[in-house]
Amino acid sequence: MSELLATETTPLADSRRRNASLRGDLDGSRPVAVCRVCGDSYVKYRPWQNYCSPKCRKAAWLDSKKTEVPSDLRATLNRIESKLDKIIELNGGTK
Repeated sequence: MSELLATETTPLADSRRRNASLRGDLDGSRPVAVCRVCGDSYVKYRPWQNYCSPKCRKAAWLDSKKTEVPSDLRATLNRIESKLDKIIELNGGTK
């Protein structure tokens, strides 16, 4: 398990490896997992932990809150935009 941490060479991975070695986590007592957002490996401290950092956890949460614009609303917005473009052209202005 510690081989995964030992193969990374990014500054963040070096920092995590250094902190993990200070805590004694590289002895294989804790599972190593892969972050669902960035793909980095990390030492899992909780069974429900799915992300390597709060930054990745928040990014996943924000991504889950995105909603798709309904097609009827999108069609209405396109009609309004085309009407506004015609009005602007008739008045000789630019956007």
